[in-house]
Amino acid sequence: MALLYSLISNTARSVLPELSRFFLFRGVTDSTSKDTGGVFHWQTTILNLVSFMIISLFAYCIADINNFVPSGINGLTLWLIFTGIIILAITLRHITCLITGNVSGKREVFNEYINGIYQSYRYGALVIFVIVILLMYTTLFSQNTGIFSGLLILA
Repeated sequence: MALLYSLISNTARSVLPELSRFFLFRGVTDSTSKDTGGVFHWQTTILNLVSFMIISLFAYCIADINNFVPSGINGLTLWLIFTGIIILAITLRHITCLITGNVSGKREVFNEYINGIYQSYRYGALVIFVIVILLMYTTLFSQNTGIFSGLLILA
């Protein structure tokens, strides 16, 4: 019980400043936003990977609901393909931001932009995960409403 309490309190202490910074749109001039190396810690890398897997699960659910699953591919394979596509697209966006920041001389601005983007993926994935669960296991709302809500969150 003490371990669980310690884990929750440490996680809440590190997540709350990020959450408030994200929703309050604090920029690079704010003293709390100087942690631009936060994208490359192992904890954030795992969070990003889980976020990408949840987003690809949502893409798989859309394909499954609309019967777009190819006949020769099973569900796990298609989900892994979606995960690879999402990771590749996000990696290309990351590299483009790094190159643009270095070329323009606005490296700090683009690092803050990258942090904001990764945070939006994480927070969006939390909501998307709830939508996927509701889509698959309840009839609380129509599937089209769930799909539209998820796509709106990702947009």
